Amino acid sequence: EKMQTLEFGYKGKLTNSTLITADLYISQFDDFFSPATIITPIVKRLSDDAIVGMMPVTTAGSNPPYGTAWDGLDNDNDWQGELYAYIENPYDSNGYIHQELINAHNNGDNSYTVDGVTYELEDQYWNEAFGWLDDKDGDGNFMDAGEWGWIEWVYDQDNQFDTIGYTIWRPEQILTSEFTPISTYEQTEGDRKEVLYWFDVGVDEYSFVTGLNEAEMVNLGLVGSDGVERLGPGRPTAPPQVILSSLNYGQVLHTGLDISIRQFISQKMLLDCNFAIFGSTDYYNVLTKRYDPINAPKFKFNSSLKWDSKIGNIMISYRYVDKFEWMDGIWSGTIGPYNIVDVHYNRQISDNLGFSVSAMNIFNDVHRELIGGAKMGRQIVLRLTSSF
Repeated sequence: EKMQTLEFGYKGKLTNSTLITADLYISQFDDFFSPATIITPIVKRLSDDAIVGMMPVTTAGSNPPYGTAWDGLDNDNDWQGELYAYIENPYDSNGYIHQELINAHNNGDNSYTVDGVTYELEDQYWNEAFGWLDDKDGDGNFMDAGEWGWIEWVYDQDNQFDTIGYTIWRPEQILTSEFTPISTYEQTEGDRKEVLYWFDVGVDEYSFVTGLNEAEMVNLGLVGSDGVERLGPGRPTAPPQVILSSLNYGQVLHTGLDISIRQFISQKMLLDCNFAIFGSTDYYNVLTKRYDPINAPKFKFNSSLKWDSKIGNIMISYRYVDKFEWMDGIWSGTIGPYNIVDVHYNRQISDNLGFSVSAMNIFNDVHRELIGGAKMGRQIVLRLTSSF
């Protein structure tokens, strides 16, 4: 790094008992390097900028093509479905199959009635049961992006080999705003979860097991005992390589102001105050197209009061750090603001023995001073010092 600094300073007396020091500085870096930064392409959610994944830097160890996982097409041919009996309301409130449905199935009836409501048992493809036989985008093709859900086969609870039909589950019925199943459908019974018995269908569907599950089927390079090569969805199978490196921000300008005041209240009492304003708190990252923080607060303030009393030396100090963003490699987050008050006392008991006590952060403002570091609260330290 190359740096040129221009500084204006003043040091002198305001009064016979007040000293002041002020410094205004401007520093220009020709090559300003960042801390370790994740170079691997990061996938962020548009709504809140949250990191939701990382793209591999190479295709080594992966199973391409996997770019079809969200292309608005039915790559795995499960949009239309099978022609089978669609059951609109198969279960009662306790999760058991309606006895009326079982009776209708055994008798070969085309309908059943529960609580005064009659349900038809008609053979339908599941794209008809979902109501997908329209053209939402007007392109002349009934198959539209966003048409997906889950199919559950309904079996006779007394005969697991007797398939009565199928029922459907729509995403808006099941998923929360965080794209996780509503707890009702995650209840465990006999170490099983309901959603594991559903399978995802449609266009760009979502699986509870594998996530986005619409990638086209490709050869896996595996041959079964029957001599036939096995197929599987094309998706990354190797973990992404996380590459950390420093970035050169090029020309960067730093500006700041530091002011210190020392006040002699008496010959035995002294007050010190210092505050700093930092004018450069973020820099534009050409790789991520976002601003990165400099890992420093825009404003901070320190003061202390010292008193040499007859019972010993006493010092009370106060420190304020403004809120600021921190980012260094995999560590990122917000630090502050925090207010810290410390009290220190020491006394020479004899020529060879000294005693001191330090009570730090006495109001227990629990905080972190760097991301990844421990939370800091109140601390009290006592010392006895012997000298010979």
